[in-house]
Parts: sequence; C-alpha cells; structure tokens
Amino acid sequence: MADEDYRGASEEELKHYWRLNSTPRNQFDDLILEEMSRTWDADPKRRGSDKNLYIHRGIQGGYLYNQAFEEVKAQWVEQGIWRESWGLNGKGPAATDRWKHEERLQCVFDEAVNKPGYEARYRPKWKAEVIHQHEASRPIHQFIYQMGNERERLAAGKEGEDAGDISSDAYHIVRMRWADRHIWDEGWSVLPGMTWQHEKPYVCSDSEGDEDYIETSLPPRVKKLVAEREKTAKLGLSDDNKPIIHPLVKRARITDTFEDSPMEDE
Repeated sequence: MADEDYRGASEEELKHYWRLNSTPRNQFDDLILEEMSRTWDADPKRRGSDKNLYIHRGIQGGYLYNQAFEEVKAQWVEQGIWRESWGLNGKGPAATDRWKHEERLQCVFDEAVNKPGYEARYRPKWKAEVIHQHEASRPIHQFIYQMGNERERLAAGKEGEDAGDISSDAYHIVRMRWADRHIWDEGWSVLPGMTWQHEKPYVCSDSEGDEDYIETSLPPRVKKLVAEREKTAKLGLSDDNKPIIHPLVKRARITDTFEDSPMEDE
C-alpha cells in the first residue's frame, strides 16, 4: 500500500510502521502476492481482466493463492528458513513469529535434545547444517537466493544474452522489489547487511528535533496503523473499501548501473 493510504501520519511514524514489513509474516504475504502476479501475467487467458480484483493483500484461498502459497513455502524450505509450525494452520507465519537467526543458536542446539535422532548433533555435518539454516534468513542470504531465482527466470527468456547483463538485471529487479516493499535498509550499500530493520532499535528525533534517542516501543499512532493493517488484511480492502493494490503489482525497474562491491560491515 502507498504512504498516502495513511493520511495524517508523520514521516517518522511511517518509517516506524514500514519497519514491520521485514518480519516473516509480512514478507511471506508479499512473496505470495508477487508469485500470484507472476502466474497471472504468464497466463494469456487472463489478459484484459482486472488483476487487482484477484490479487491483493488479504486474499486467501483459491487456485492462484494456494499455488503461490506452496511455491513460496517450497522456496523457504529450500533455503532452510521455513519452520514446521508455520504449516500447521495453513496460513504461514503468524504476526509475532521471528526469523530463525533472531534466536540464540545455542537454543537451537538445546532443542534438538528433545527430538528423535538427536545423537546426530555430535556429527560435524549436522552442526554445519543447523548453523546454515539458522543464518539463512538474514537479509544478505535471502537477497542472494532471490537474485539467483530471478537470474534463472531472465536467462530462460533471454537466450544468448551476456551472463553479466542478466546478473545485473536480476540485481536491480530484486532490489527494486525490496524498495517497493519498504524492506531495503537505506543504511545498506550495494548488498544488504545481516540484520532486518525490525530487529534494530529505532532512532527517533526528540520533540524539538535536536537530538536522537532510542525508541523500542511503537508509538500510539503507529500501533493504530498496525491494527488497521491487520483488519484490512483480513478483509482485503483499503480504507475506502476498494481492493488493496499492492506495490508489487505496479513495480518499476531501476536503471542505474550495478558494480561489484564488498558487503559493508555491521
């Protein structure tokens, strides 16, 4: 949804609100919309139909949604970032769920004691896999994975094109998607870092705008926006009772050049 959907909210409040877009719940929903849009565009029978009536935040069920749900789930399983508990209700992550890397790694090892075959934890390969899955949900790893998927899609439709050009195009497409979804951190350089925005303490200006301070709780206005988001997500409607048009449906490509650069330290 666009910022103008939240009339009266200050720039500071909007920044606080958009930080929540990087949680598992919101990213899963966004990726489902993206996958639904891609499937719709690939079907010539749907040309001329109003895609926004069928693809919007809050929609659940139906062939398009179910297919997209399983595809995104499969991608998260492949990356190692899917939790078994997310598949129990058929709705994916809950609003309060966290990424695996947000938990202490030692807690993950300790939980294995209560699972069948826990003796395998003494094997180096098992430990390495646990560590991989624990770290896979960080921004840099998810970005590289999505960029690889986009590169494969582009290569399939651009036979004979230079591999470097395809990689550059894939980078810009994924980065623009993240910017549209408000999960690209302005503090990152060419590549994402290791921490999502919602994980970081929020630095606000004081009432006079002279100093910065750390805000760890949501302001009342932002809490109201979050509540409205949850409500409209269930209804699939915007504030004026129209289907919500997600930014991914109307994304644009950026054209600035991409040059290799080392990832910044955090």
